[in-house]
Amino acid sequence: MVGRIPVRHPIGLMVDEEKKELYIASPAKDKDGQQGEVLVVDLSNDKVLRRLRHEGMEHPTNMVLHKDKVIVASQTQKSILEFDRSSGEFSRVLIENLPDAPENIALSPC
Repeated sequence: MVGRIPVRHPIGLMVDEEKKELYIASPAKDKDGQQGEVLVVDLSNDKVLRRLRHEGMEHPTNMVLHKDKVIVASQTQKSILEFDRSSGEFSRVLIENLPDAPENIALSPC
């Protein structure tokens, strides 16, 4: 069975294999007045569980999981944002004023 997920413009995808969740980065369209968001979808039933949003995050591109956090690259803000993995609540700006708009993000152990 194929489900339908209500996403405007999917641009970045990530699977949380542990929780069986799909993360979808969806930027805002210019004229719809909505902000960009990251949808968290239950892979067993295609239901949207959470929406990660932050004021000014119009164009999230990609994300990565780190422990109990979701790290999101935001092109319009030229920033890297952190959200709580369980609640989807915004935590903080990790990096701001990047010299260019981030497209991808990777996590490297130190």
